[in-house]
Amino acid sequence: MAMKFLSLRDPKDAEEPGVIELLYLIQVKDKQRKEAIKELELKGYDLAPYSRNSYEASRDGKVYRLWQRLCPKCGRSFPLDYFMSHRGHEHLWCAECRLKYPQEADKVRLHVAWQLEKGIDPLAEQRCRACAQLLWPSKVKRGQRTCSSACSEIWKPKVVRHCENCGSRLNKNQKKLCKVCADKAREERALNAPAPRPCANPSCTSGKLVRPPRLYCSRYCVVEHKMTSGFYSQISERGMEAIHTYKQVRGEIPEYTSRVETVIRNNKERPPRLKIEREGKVWGKEARFVPALQGGVKGYEGYVLDFSHIKVWAKTKKGCAALLRAALREQRVSLEQEEPNA
Repeated sequence: MAMKFLSLRDPKDAEEPGVIELLYLIQVKDKQRKEAIKELELKGYDLAPYSRNSYEASRDGKVYRLWQRLCPKCGRSFPLDYFMSHRGHEHLWCAECRLKYPQEADKVRLHVAWQLEKGIDPLAEQRCRACAQLLWPSKVKRGQRTCSSACSEIWKPKVVRHCENCGSRLNKNQKKLCKVCADKAREERALNAPAPRPCANPSCTSGKLVRPPRLYCSRYCVVEHKMTSGFYSQISERGMEAIHTYKQVRGEIPEYTSRVETVIRNNKERPPRLKIEREGKVWGKEARFVPALQGGVKGYEGYVLDFSHIKVWAKTKKGCAALLRAALREQRVSLEQEEPNA
């Protein structure tokens, strides 16, 4: 009965199946050991010990061995005899996995038979992508897909990239231009860069120049210009118009239920009329509003954490924040000198 092998080293070699079968008989079958050795010697093969109870046959520079391969089920590597069945057919799984999962192993055997009928290699993932030889288990575990550097060049040749300007070869860290051309292009961009221009805020007194595409020298000028030009008022008017239209069509404001729940929860946790310590932001900086009495009237004393020497008082948190913004606006020039440009 002829043996059937899946893990032939080179599927294109017509002599390999017969030699591998004889080497397998030498290693496993004691009764047929001498006959197999004589047959190999008659064919002109030189036998030499390869490992324990294993031989290799060589002739005309070709060496044949019982190669090891990986079991797809357990991921361990075994020699060929661990995959051979009692009928002389090589199974995809090792002997331990076949004994542990007999029903699944039988399904795998039928699937492998179907693949062989269709001309599909069951061990394609363990073969070299260029020469189709069986890879060593260690290379398969490392994720290598070729058996040598020569096969790597054949399967996935290296792409040599050149500079778009001078045509010199690029390194892997260089994208389109070499170092010399990239430096020249950088100098040209610096010479052709647009000239700096004054701040777009007409009331800016800092006298700083900004480079395009920037428009303002600081975030203070951004907010102040939008306030004076009516930008925030226009946004508020558009929002109120959209809410009014939405209410006319649907009979309630957008997300009315969630808004009501949020307002009720906030009023219980932090009542608006209750004088308690509150937090907020003024010109993008953290501010604190502490309850304070002035002339027997309850109100808030507000200050900015970074400029605690500036303190204002008002009856409400909103009024206190407005006074803080006005006080900081007066000292905007000194504040810009202390902090970096926005």
